[in-house]
Amino acid sequence: MSDATDTPLNTDKAFGMGLMFGQIAVHCEHVLSGGKLAAQIGCSRDNVGLACDAIRREGCQFIVDEKVSSDRVSIWIYKKAIAETLIRVLDRESAPSLSGAIISGKLFGYADNEIEDYVTEHFPQSITAGPESEPNSLRDLGTGD
Repeated sequence: MSDATDTPLNTDKAFGMGLMFGQIAVHCEHVLSGGKLAAQIGCSRDNVGLACDAIRREGCQFIVDEKVSSDRVSIWIYKKAIAETLIRVLDRESAPSLSGAIISGKLFGYADNEIEDYVTEHFPQSITAGPESEPNSLRDLGTGD
């Protein structure tokens, strides 16, 4: 006999909730341990209250960004006031800048290769590094040679 609660819809919802709570636990651990200044997760609008309660229980603070889509939100997870300030400043920027993308990536704990991939995709005109065989004129500044 089949249990009426074990439908594919309920299984998918349970999986999604487990994933959300797992992401919250991992991101809060990173933030609380100093591994990153802030983190961001996406979730269904229906689950915002549950997500925010879980973030509070983990000892972190949050900002909900409702501008994502009609059925989804993103939630910033942070602990320090400087992170909240930075999140709010970034939210006000109308167009991201190259330096803003790099600084934000580092502050929010992204790996260098992820930042490089993002910058290469979104700011290709700004990538001007020459081949490694070219002399580095910055290295030679002020040496007196």
